[in-house]
Amino acid sequence: MGQSQSANQPVKEYLDFYCGLPGSPGYAVLVTGSWGSGKTHFIEDYTDILSQNDMRFLLVSLYGVSSTEQIEDQFFQITSPILSSKGGVLARRLAKGFLKAAFKVDWDNDGSTDATLTATVPNIDLSNYFSDTSGSILIFDDLERCTGNLKEILGYINYFVEKEGYKAILIADEKKILSPEDGMTSDYHLYKEKLIGKTLKINADLEGLFDNFIREAVENLACRKFLRRQKPLIKSVFTNSAFNNLRSLKRALIEFFRVWSILEEEIRNNEDLLSKLLELLLILSMEIHAGTLKDNDLPDLFGANALRRITAKNGEITDQDRRIKEVTSKYDFYFRESLMSASIWNDLFFTGHINQEDVNLTLKNTKYFLKQNTPTWVQLWYLWDLEDDEYLILYNSVRNNFNARAYSDPGVALHVFSMLLNLSEKEIIEEKIEETIKECKEYIDNAIKEEKFTLSYEVLSHLQSGRGHGGLGYTNNESDSFREVAKYLKDRISIKLRDSLKNHKSKIVAAIQGGPPDLHDLLTNDTMSGERLNRRPILKLFDPKEFFDLYWGAPNETKNKVASAIKDRYELASNRAELSEELEWLERLADEASRQLPQAPFAVSKMMLNRFIHTLKKTVETLRENAI
Repeated sequence: MGQSQSANQPVKEYLDFYCGLPGSPGYAVLVTGSWGSGKTHFIEDYTDILSQNDMRFLLVSLYGVSSTEQIEDQFFQITSPILSSKGGVLARRLAKGFLKAAFKVDWDNDGSTDATLTATVPNIDLSNYFSDTSGSILIFDDLERCTGNLKEILGYINYFVEKEGYKAILIADEKKILSPEDGMTSDYHLYKEKLIGKTLKINADLEGLFDNFIREAVENLACRKFLRRQKPLIKSVFTNSAFNNLRSLKRALIEFFRVWSILEEEIRNNEDLLSKLLELLLILSMEIHAGTLKDNDLPDLFGANALRRITAKNGEITDQDRRIKEVTSKYDFYFRESLMSASIWNDLFFTGHINQEDVNLTLKNTKYFLKQNTPTWVQLWYLWDLEDDEYLILYNSVRNNFNARAYSDPGVALHVFSMLLNLSEKEIIEEKIEETIKECKEYIDNAIKEEKFTLSYEVLSHLQSGRGHGGLGYTNNESDSFREVAKYLKDRISIKLRDSLKNHKSKIVAAIQGGPPDLHDLLTNDTMSGERLNRRPILKLFDPKEFFDLYWGAPNETKNKVASAIKDRYELASNRAELSEELEWLERLADEASRQLPQAPFAVSKMMLNRFIHTLKKTVETLRENAI
């Protein structure tokens, strides 16, 4: 690796001076920097320079080190690689003794011993490795990550510096050592004052490490070339993030390469789209990694713009508002142009899942691929990029499709509704906002009645969880008119889907009465029914007493199956949110079963009913915890 010659040049120059001193300076140097700032890269580069100049050094990591003996093990493995084998280490430990000593240290130079630094006198003789200790360098990395007594570790290093004349370089994130949650830091400043003679700060040197980053993060040559062309953009996002964390950036670049590797050739060749995708991915990756953004923030983030409300209706600013405001204020990025839906981004960052078909289809639906066969509603979405004559052609096309009830995808229909509502509010079209709201509701009623919408619980879930569809945010989605129409659409779909469930109620009755299908499969198996009843709140269609009578009238073997099916139905966390509508029903069923308990005439039946009630109450607890 080539040593950086820019941001951290002063650090290198001082280390050159320190390591080149002819005698023993009697103090160590601390090189500090935040996690991810590039300390490891820097010290690797610097040790290369030491080697090139024939300077002897030993580099050990204090990560996880809990005793000075573990440091000596590392010294021994470096200086005596043959003896450091399993047998060699055992022989060495049997042959050596452990000598402890206490050094009285006058930390503030007032003549009195203010603290006792209990240290292990080194049991390893490094003179066979170093011909001249005054010119020899010991490098201790990850000081903040040692798990042992910090006073003892520093006292051990101090012995080499003061008693043996070695030079020592310590690498650490000093902020973590000074952090109050570290129980071993109260007197750190006293120990530092005696041992550390100079503190140097490493800054994230993206300029100097950029090429290394690209090589390490990306193996594909074409992708590397693209990232090198995007260097100014990458530097800008990194600087605006203010995290100063090169590891976080490297992680983001690796994530980008993962996405790039599944893209179709025509998308890879679209430099403008790729550049915008890279910019947004870097922002999201670093903000999510830093904990600024949570998984439920992305729909709201993609609904954000310069006019976004940052206060709730009651005037209070929520934590989510603060997080989104913090992100949007940092970057010059139009977050409504999310390129992909919030659910695709959430899957990428929070579950690790990436659907190649969805990603490619969504990206082809962006303005960067606008062509003659691009849906006119997509072209109209980019209203501010259109010339007047283009707008008129596209608006008339979308309006005609709207009048013909041509939009069968509820997500697309809501896009069209949002654009028409926006045009009405801005008085670009003649229809008043009240008239447009009425027309949108009539469209919804007609599409549901005539079954023109493609409906499923997945569609409803998507509408409920997002502020956009197809990688595009809904236009003016903060307006009261949009909220009213969107709620109407979701409510009507919900009612329609609930009605469709009634056709399956008889299947559950038949299963409890002993006929096919199997009740457990019906209520818990994802593939048992095309309607996926394991995720649908079908049980709430039963009156609790009606369901209990079915249960109580069944043979005991079936009673066991009913209890088992209800217990397993809510086991999967992914199902609980969709089945939360059954919570109140389960409570009422438990109450009904408890009322019947005193009347249970037989010991076995009574025992089974007790178990059934226990299962219901535990299930209610599980759903309540999930709701919280």
